[in-house]
Amino acid sequence: MRAKIILCGMAAVFAQASLAAGPSPVVADTFVEADEGSKNAGSAGSVIIKNNPINNINVRIGFLRFDLSGEDGTFQRTDGLNMAISNADVPPYEFEIWGLNANTSWDESTLTWATANSDVVTIDTGYTGQDAWGFDTDAATLLATCDTPSDATPSYEFFCGSANLVSYMNSNIGESDVTLLIRRTDTDAKANFAFLSKEAAAGPDDEVGFYIPTFGAEGRFGGPEVARESVPVPTLPIWSLLGLVSALGWIARRRLRAAA
Repeated sequence: MRAKIILCGMAAVFAQASLAAGPSPVVADTFVEADEGSKNAGSAGSVIIKNNPINNINVRIGFLRFDLSGEDGTFQRTDGLNMAISNADVPPYEFEIWGLNANTSWDESTLTWATANSDVVTIDTGYTGQDAWGFDTDAATLLATCDTPSDATPSYEFFCGSANLVSYMNSNIGESDVTLLIRRTDTDAKANFAFLSKEAAAGPDDEVGFYIPTFGAEGRFGGPEVARESVPVPTLPIWSLLGLVSALGWIARRRLRAAA
């Protein structure tokens, strides 16, 4: 009877364990360009990120939007953003990931620098010479800084994660408009750095969206129709589990002696 009680207790603990969220692919991805304020790049095959040390020419900032309204778990501390590099002229590059503090909806087919600046987040002219590169730090929070490797080439899979990034995504579980902003911090205005968008034809048999930017475990891309997974994650410390196993072993040994 005691063994049954302990087993039931273990089942209850694991039933209450948290579920792992994701992998979660973007539902919208694009970039905006400072010196072409009315340009829309929502149908582009890549999200292009650029910077400039002295003016706004070629400054490009990436926008990624996630729908986490269907999630019922939490992201794990080792999760992060998966991207597939499509252009890297002279790597390595350093870039930052920022999280939009408000859950603001935007449409990738109409977003431009002008509409992003007025309706989503203040980015001013966006170049390096300004405080926070023009970002309104009351409206967005710096979550991670990452470097691409020096041998980054097209189709190279790249992962960027941090504790703050995971915490931000977990704080937005249940929200439908969760936006990450990506910008370069190095200042080579002529060098391109880009990663494949959900519109890109890449991967096996040129499958559209195979390398869709995805938040989740490293190396896990969502694909066009990703199946959400709910994986039980034990929350008991290992010593507690060992104690339960030891107790069950002790009870089993007593019953064997009694039966003998």
